[in-house]
Amino acid sequence: VESYLERTVKLFGYLSDKDLFATVYRNQLAKRLLMQRSASDDAERSMIAKLKLSCGAQFTSKMEGMLKDLLLGSDLKKGFKEAVRSKPADLLKGPKSHIELNASPSGDFVSVNGIEFAVEVLTT
Repeated sequence: VESYLERTVKLFGYLSDKDLFATVYRNQLAKRLLMQRSASDDAERSMIAKLKLSCGAQFTSKMEGMLKDLLLGSDLKKGFKEAVRSKPADLLKGPKSHIELNASPSGDFVSVNGIEFAVEVLTT
């Protein structure tokens, strides 16, 4: 994989419109990350690191931000699912204790007073 990435960055050096490449690469990266079609997060990080060495930090800042946001979102979702599974009653402590909370065993959705809250990533 590393040799393939090296060759890609070498080819990138010959491009005259690097900004156009960055726009297309960011769009494709976003699609791969949101649809979970990336070969590996390490390969994506490695490619971004190689582009960063070639063009600078400003060139790759949005790409790095996407990876950080995805990791943060994954951590938050995992924490929320664990909280719902372990102690759903603790989520409702406070003055309005008449709220009814139902959660799926997997923690994929939560229902509060009959209103379902679920997370789905919608892409075009």
